[in-house]
Amino acid sequence: MIEQKQSGTSIFRVMAKALVPDADVWAKSTGSKMDQNNPALRAAKDLLFDQNIGFNESMYKQVLRGICSECKTETEKK
Repeated sequence: MIEQKQSGTSIFRVMAKALVPDADVWAKSTGSKMDQNNPALRAAKDLLFDQNIGFNESMYKQVLRGICSECKTETEKK
C-alpha cells in the first residue's frame, strides 16, 4: 500500500467536520462566524500551525468558508 501525504487543508477539513459534525450548523453559518463561535476549530488550527505542515491563516479561512458553502448547497438540495 502506498501512503500519500495529506495536505494541511485536507487534514484540517477532516478535523473541522469531526469537531462540528452537524451539517445544519455549518449551513446556517459563515466561515467567520464558525471561527468566532467554535474555539475548538481555532485550537485545531493552532495545532496544525505548530506542526509546521504548510497550513496558514488563509487556508484556514478558505476551508471554513468551503465547508459552510458545501453544507448550504447540500441543505438546499433536500
